[in-house]
Amino acid sequence: MLSLCGASSRPLLLTTCSILLQALLWALEHSSWADDSGKASAPVGQQQRTVELCILGVATGCILPSLPPIIALFRDGPGKTPMRSAASALLLLASLSCTSLGWYNAFQDSYYLESCHYSSWRRSCLAPRYKIVDIVYNWAYRDTCVMARMGDPTSFEVKEKQCYIVFTTRLPMCISVAAKCLLAAIVIGGLIAYDAQPTFGQTPPDEATLLAEAQVAERMQENDFTASQLRDRRPNMAALADDSISGSGSD
Repeated sequence: MLSLCGASSRPLLLTTCSILLQALLWALEHSSWADDSGKASAPVGQQQRTVELCILGVATGCILPSLPPIIALFRDGPGKTPMRSAASALLLLASLSCTSLGWYNAFQDSYYLESCHYSSWRRSCLAPRYKIVDIVYNWAYRDTCVMARMGDPTSFEVKEKQCYIVFTTRLPMCISVAAKCLLAAIVIGGLIAYDAQPTFGQTPPDEATLLAEAQVAERMQENDFTASQLRDRRPNMAALADDSISGSGSD
């Protein structure tokens, strides 16, 4: 299959396979097959850990052969397929991030960070597993939120729990609003572009037609300007008539 796709398509195909394997691993972790409770934060079992290591190994095996072609694309330039090169680079970055996070979680304890902030959690959170949202929380929100709550008469654990709940609640809302705004902008832009197109059966005017119409409009403006000048130079017949009447009366 790889030989049929060509050398330039192999990085794209390999990185896509790696991301699909990561999605399969995520689906297994969130399905009832992984745990009887079916919760996203439920502890993973030994069976799932073995399957996890196997999937991560295959995903890593898909990433490694795609590295030299993508590095060569950056070194020699995208060539005739810039869109394919950009897509390969983006998919490689996504697959590397997901696989690195997967290998990190594989050697952590069998619970996620969100389990540490449950009210019923009574264990120490020394080595939790992380999701992408947890990484964003730790790097971009946690310290700022906890420091802003230092004046609250609560413990540090309560402050961190409140910050985590606020972040995980508001982030999906912000993403949803941004997605709706983007969708609305796409729809409005599409309607504007569709309205600017000629109706069915009509062809847009070519360059010669546009030039001819512009010349006709220019000549019409010149004729209007000439007519207005002649009208301004024409004597006022009513004023002359009044002058003649007044002159005869004085006689």
